[in-house]
Amino acid sequence: MITMYDILVPLTKQAFYSETQVEQNARAMDRIKNTIGSIIRDTTGLVGISEGLEATKIFVESGGSNVTRPGSKFIGYSQISAETAIYSAWYEFKKGRMSAQEEAQLVKILGNAKVQRIKTAPSDVALRGVITSADLQVPFTNIFFGSLYFKQCIDKEHVLGQAARLDKAIVRYNAGFFYNIPNTVNTDSLLRTSIKQESKDYVLKMFGSTSPLPYALTIFKS
Repeated sequence: MITMYDILVPLTKQAFYSETQVEQNARAMDRIKNTIGSIIRDTTGLVGISEGLEATKIFVESGGSNVTRPGSKFIGYSQISAETAIYSAWYEFKKGRMSAQEEAQLVKILGNAKVQRIKTAPSDVALRGVITSADLQVPFTNIFFGSLYFKQCIDKEHVLGQAARLDKAIVRYNAGFFYNIPNTVNTDSLLRTSIKQESKDYVLKMFGSTSPLPYALTIFKS
């Protein structure tokens, strides 16, 4: 699979995980590959991001578990809400970036009538209920929308002629698509800003010196 960005890790010498956790996290990545690796392969192939990157994001979000905390709107492997899933589909159509393959998959997931509603809606607000929390309990659906949204976060942090800022993309995935991220030159300077502590933790979990991402890139296809 060809992507428009290079994955160079670690992005910082700072670490979130201890050295003793590194082996445990590698085994968790093995479990993710063995249980949902084929879904990750198929969904990332559709939206155009790295399998290893998506697998690591799933590990950071849910530990590779398709569970939802009681009362939470954030669902399953990708910890994605129905509102975000709706927005990601609507946004992809709005920007004219929804591929024929992605649209065909959406029709399989939601049915043609709902997809046509998404395509023609003036805003995502008009689409409440088109995708539900119950829909996102289905592993493929959950990971498809999680991958699509993550790719949109990456695209938002991509400047023509430069590598995408993956550290800022994971902040956006965690904090919100329109979260105000300060302009910075690198990951260390990003970590010195006033962004949410949870988002800083996400950056270190994904791209710090003890991240499971390098291992994920060796066991997944890309």
